[in-house]
Amino acid sequence: MRTITRLCFTVAGSMAISVAGLAVSFMLFLIRDLDNPFQGDWHVSPALILAAAGQTFKK
Repeated sequence: MRTITRLCFTVAGSMAISVAGLAVSFMLFLIRDLDNPFQGDWHVSPALILAAAGQTFKK
């Protein structure tokens, strides 16, 4: 019985570490990709940001 319990905790711990690793790697990817908003996989055109800034400063 102890061996089964230890195995269950080992499997659950391994899954938790795997999910935590995925979360950290996704956050690092987002930080790297969104660090420069005008280049990369996800980018924004400068015209949109300038238009949004113009609307914000008019208020």
